[in-house]
Amino acid sequence: MVYSDKLFALTPEGDLRVFLDEGDLHNVSALELAFFKGAVTEDVLFATGRGVAPWMASVTFGGADLQTLYIGSLRGTQIPYFRAPVPGLPMVHWSRHRR
Repeated sequence: MVYSDKLFALTPEGDLRVFLDEGDLHNVSALELAFFKGAVTEDVLFATGRGVAPWMASVTFGGADLQTLYIGSLRGTQIPYFRAPVPGLPMVHWSRHRR
């Protein structure tokens, strides 16, 4: 969730699992309210974005066992990572077998 600085996953059963939540509830709520009013300003927008991956925008799995999760962010200066509880899937184009 880009502006709320939250990383989550949905399980196959449809349950929400939050792995990282670094958003400021007040600022995120203010942005949501402004959005629904059609009144987002730079001040409201840029008040969000904090933590290790401000405005997180993507994740990818890496490492030999695909169990290292890297977080991409729009306002970050580093690429944070952590050991994921489950491995990711290999990229489709990594397959050596073509049909």
